[in-house]
Amino acid sequence: MVLIWEDGRSRWECISNYAERTIPKEAKFTWDPDPDVKRWYTHDLSKAVKLSAYADPIARQRLEREVKLREELREASHATDAEVDLPRPDGLNYLPFQRAGILVGTKIENVLIADEQGLGKTIQFLGIVNADPSVKQAVVVCPASLKFNWRDEAQKWFVRPFKTHVVSGSDWPTLDFNESNLIIINYDILDRHYDNLRQRTWDILGCDEVHFIKGGNTLRALNVIGGKKYGKDENGNKKLVKEYTQIPARRRVFMTGTPIPNRPKELWPIVHSLWPETFRSWWHYANRYCNATNNGWGWNFNGASNLGELQTLLREHGMIRRLKKDVLTELPPKIWRVVEIPANGAARLIEQEREQYEKHRALQEELRVQVELAKASSDPEVFKDAVEQLQKGVTASFDAMAKIRHELAIAKIPYILEHLCVAFDDPNHKVVCFGHHRDFIEALHDKFKKNSVIYYGGMSDKKKDEAKKRFTSDPTCQGFMGSIMAAGVGLTLFSQQSHCSHAVFGEMDWVPANMAQAEDRLHRIGQEGGMIELETGEQVRGVLIEIFVFEGTLDCTIAKRVVEKMNVIAQALDIDPEQKGVVMEDLKEPITPEKETAASQGTSRREIHEEARTITLKQLQAIGFALQRLAAFDDDSAMKRNAIGFNKMDTRIGKELAARSVSRRLTPGEAALGRKLVQRYQGQLPVEMVVACGITPKGEKSKKRETA
Repeated sequence: MVLIWEDGRSRWECISNYAERTIPKEAKFTWDPDPDVKRWYTHDLSKAVKLSAYADPIARQRLEREVKLREELREASHATDAEVDLPRPDGLNYLPFQRAGILVGTKIENVLIADEQGLGKTIQFLGIVNADPSVKQAVVVCPASLKFNWRDEAQKWFVRPFKTHVVSGSDWPTLDFNESNLIIINYDILDRHYDNLRQRTWDILGCDEVHFIKGGNTLRALNVIGGKKYGKDENGNKKLVKEYTQIPARRRVFMTGTPIPNRPKELWPIVHSLWPETFRSWWHYANRYCNATNNGWGWNFNGASNLGELQTLLREHGMIRRLKKDVLTELPPKIWRVVEIPANGAARLIEQEREQYEKHRALQEELRVQVELAKASSDPEVFKDAVEQLQKGVTASFDAMAKIRHELAIAKIPYILEHLCVAFDDPNHKVVCFGHHRDFIEALHDKFKKNSVIYYGGMSDKKKDEAKKRFTSDPTCQGFMGSIMAAGVGLTLFSQQSHCSHAVFGEMDWVPANMAQAEDRLHRIGQEGGMIELETGEQVRGVLIEIFVFEGTLDCTIAKRVVEKMNVIAQALDIDPEQKGVVMEDLKEPITPEKETAASQGTSRREIHEEARTITLKQLQAIGFALQRLAAFDDDSAMKRNAIGFNKMDTRIGKELAARSVSRRLTPGEAALGRKLVQRYQGQLPVEMVVACGITPKGEKSKKRETA
């Protein structure tokens, strides 16, 4: 038997006879039945290494080279310094860890720079371009708010002449391809320039904040990495609308500060684009890293498995991931505070908020119950109508809530202005203020027009750039009043010429990750922090982040939980990146007052009806009896949390289905829905009743896993 590298098929192949078939089979090679091939093969280096003893000289040399490169990349992915002389502009120096990142980019074609926010991914990309003289035509795709920042950094760091073009709207620059060009374009207008971006193969493609394309099927993703867009024909059948090709590039550098998510499926389009030879099979990836499960009615890829292995694999292929604590040892801590404002004149609004929230919660629960019950209907229009009612009802209710929260934000303005006046008494003190509503941000700016700037989503890119530059370069500009979403990504609101270590959230976001990303605009390279007095009286140097809320409001409750989450982030800096990935991904979920979920909430109507077709008459009857028994336990309709009967969401569904089972036989769809409830509350039922419903008892599942 001989192991070879088949260049034409880009894979390792075994030339073997029938008697030797078990050797590659045990090494997990795959059999290719093609009559012209008929060989065992693999694309996986780790599998090929198992048969290295059988490798011919060419294959052995390639194995040794690739194993060595993987080891080097794995080590380099953590590196905080590199002894290498890199081209750089006069008077500027790369930080040690940036040199290490650039060095990785010179060794391989495709790189994922996943350093923590604030470590200079932009500079590392430009350093890679500087180090490769063959790069003459480059494209950078980024959020709209970062285009001018990319232009400025490119003009500052490039060591050879590049014509830099910032694309806006439908205008595409006239390019002379005999010159060096850098095209900077935002994700949202890629579709308008689909043909322009494919007029040639670019020397390098850079994608900043590449998690923007993590969905894979979004228009942004399709325009960057390619794929198929589907729609429906006049009969409602699925049809191909357009097939996209990826932006052609000889090299790819993707950048994100977001670590491995706890839903690795979101990472698939990115890694498949960067390293298609390794990440070629979605099914293998899903089974290995997404904890793919099939409950008999469909696949679920929302899980996570073998994250440590996935991270190692990414690092071996070109993911660079360093943390601030490892490379910026002098970076000061972030200190979060909730500033509670006495209710006083806002008492009426606070009471209105509480009343409206109770109405909102009750309406949402009622409509969600109707949606769950409608899943069992054989008429799809019943389900469609229930979903529409839920969307309309929740939207109207949320709009009423949002209106009150907006009024509460406006009521906070005098208190925040007073706070800022005290802060600005020190002419050297700068503050970044974050909010959501434009009138809120404008009110803060109007008070300090001469010594502050404003930054929100509706401004032109030029005005945004001017605001950012003034705040970071003008010592007399003390305030930056910005939108959490518009100013929370990619900007650096700190500079050596203009120090700022104080952020105020006048309005807050219930998604902690959005707030963490916003305050990270200050927690950057060179930040030394200001002196802060702790509750203990101790003086420390740090970055102060304050959240202003009225006491007794929903925001007050949520703010305290946000601060708890932020403390988790701080602690996560001291844990390994895999764990931190899970922590950070959790912070992307909105923090809201607790609500209970229905047993069937994660199951689609299609899955319910597929399951319904498998239910026997005996199982259907058993499910009805089980629901009646659970409903009898639930005499308080879930008013108390006592582990008896249903929870508050399920009690309406369960009692309704139980009542139907008494007056008539349940339909198969109702039985499938009811079985979800029986499965959740099986601990309150006899084992034989659970089995009669067609459910494997939880204890039996554990035994099977242990046996396996």
